[in-house]
Amino acid sequence: MQKKFLNFLKKISVLSIIIGLISFIITYLFPKVSVTPDLPYIVLFFFVITIIIFYILLSSLEKKSKKFISYFMASTVIKLLLYIGIIASYIFTHKEDAISFVIVFLILYIIYTGFEVIYISKYLKHKS
Repeated sequence: MQKKFLNFLKKISVLSIIIGLISFIITYLFPKVSVTPDLPYIVLFFFVITIIIFYILLSSLEKKSKKFISYFMASTVIKLLLYIGIIASYIFTHKEDAISFVIVFLILYIIYTGFEVIYISKYLKHKS
């Protein structure tokens, strides 16, 4: 399990660095494009949450693969509720930046969730 997790950690770190570089380029080469100033924090947030969830799912897959589906569904619900709460609280506290924040948040949600699902399904195939 340790090797699989470290492999995932390396690849998600590379993904996050690439996202950071792209956001830096967009911010400075296209200053008219409205990008939320909280973008680095959103990337860091998704990075940390994805690592935690992946570790939990990978350990549940290693211990009791029968409980994996329950862990996967529970983690998905918890993440969605957490994300909705963050978006809602940001909208209420930063009305001037709400639209760009939500757009960036949803784009990063799709990227990180897709990345996580691809790697979980990859390890599920190896397990069976």
